[in-house]
Amino acid sequence: MIYHQSASFKNILVWCSGISCSLILIYLCFLSFISIWIGITNMRQKGFWVPILAGAVCIILISWIILRISKLAICKIKENILTNY
Repeated sequence: MIYHQSASFKNILVWCSGISCSLILIYLCFLSFISIWIGITNMRQKGFWVPILAGAVCIILISWIILRISKLAICKIKENILTNY
């Protein structure tokens, strides 16, 4: 009985950590889009490509991190389900 309560608590913690990490990554993605927007709106100025490049690289890194976190969370949940039954 205690083991099942512990497994469900771990499952809740995995979900909460996944959601909190996703919210942080969504915020960073929002900042990246703002950076790209600033670069596009200031195309007449010298070095306009720097915020566009920085925003694009950041979006690529964020999407990679989101994929890794979601894959880890799914594996942990499947592992918990298989060990419970």
